[in-house]
Amino acid sequence: MSEVKLTELRPRILNFYNIREGIIQRAAYPMKTVGRKSDAFIYILEGSMRYRFADREFVSKAGDILYLAAGSLYAMENMEQTYRYICADFTFALPDGMSPASDSHPMQNPKFIESLFRKMLENWILQKPCATEDCLSILYAVYAEILRLESASYVPISKRRILENAVLYIAEHLSDEELSVPEIADSVNMSESYFRRLFDEVYSVSPVQYINTLRINHAKELIRCTDESFTAIAAKVGFSNVYYFSRMFKKKAGCTPSEYRSICFDHPGI
Repeated sequence: MSEVKLTELRPRILNFYNIREGIIQRAAYPMKTVGRKSDAFIYILEGSMRYRFADREFVSKAGDILYLAAGSLYAMENMEQTYRYICADFTFALPDGMSPASDSHPMQNPKFIESLFRKMLENWILQKPCATEDCLSILYAVYAEILRLESASYVPISKRRILENAVLYIAEHLSDEELSVPEIADSVNMSESYFRRLFDEVYSVSPVQYINTLRINHAKELIRCTDESFTAIAAKVGFSNVYYFSRMFKKKAGCTPSEYRSICFDHPGI
């Protein structure tokens, strides 16, 4: 299987499985004979770890997001006394014969990233309603940060940090059909006009486009994994009108919800 940089391949997330917090004591761990069962994003809370693959190696340290690809084989060497992390397990939907390469991604805004991982962990532990879907939406926000930092033009970190709580607020209230840009701006004590300008500068999309993209990604998971009606799915992802939901779904996904369900039924691995 050919390995490509995650930021070049840009696969979508297929399933969310689990999230957990862990600690590894100082030691060397030999390469396993069986590869990982799933993909993983791992936020490093403390310490540093050297990962050795057959053809390369890298060090992941506190404040980084480590991506480990499904099927990957590696040895580990804990370089400090304690290595603490939060690990989210999921599966990417990949083109045949392609795989993202495992790598470590330094973050410009580690406190924000940690808050996203901890919010996923809280939802998963408490098993709140739609816990899997909520975790998936937050995981997409994590994924988006990796892609943005790798490919976007430089934006001062001070501006990114201003919007950290706004993005977290969106993830927490995504299913609320009353969620609005003025409400989000107010949640971070910012005028609506300035919030809109700053959001577009940092994320290269408007707040509404960002929200709708996350909502449609939620909807895809529900269509693929449940037999709920489109009216029920629309309500769960924050659309009060199923007809508007259908138009937005087609705009974002390139097909209607019913066509997407048919595709998933015919190709269950999609």
